Amino acid sequence: MVTAPPKRAGGGRSGADRGYALLLALFVTLIATAAMMLGVAALGVQFREARAEAAGIRLDAMVDAAIAETLAHRHLLRVARRPFEGGWIESRVERRPGGRAVVTAHAALDGRVRGAEVQVVVTASGRRVLGWRVLGWRPADAGSARFGSAAQDPDAAP
Repeated sequence: MVTAPPKRAGGGRSGADRGYALLLALFVTLIATAAMMLGVAALGVQFREARAEAAGIRLDAMVDAAIAETLAHRHLLRVARRPFEGGWIESRVERRPGGRAVVTAHAALDGRVRGAEVQVVVTASGRRVLGWRVLGWRPADAGSARFGSAAQDPDAAP
């Protein structure tokens, strides 16, 4: 007849067995914690990228608004810098021969400035956009996008 070995005091396991089980549990906990930290870091990067993309889309819309406001005026009047949607917008108009003009607009939001330049021809029947160029963006403190004084701007109101 086979009998079980006699139980030892303390639950039947030796001290080495209990130490190994504790070490294994600590190792598994460490690995699980590291995996969760990596997941949180990856989510943080994704949220930061999504926030930056949303701010870029808002800046593009603000630049478009400044250009649309300029083109809506019968005589292509510039938009002086003014507050708009938590930031500011402005535009200027550079007239060229043959009824052509270049409209340059900038918008700033959350410390970033973005701009665009539009080539326009003005005829008796309206305006036609010939070309559109994005000027990119930069931090707002890297230099103002302001277009100089009213003395330098031919479109400035008298």
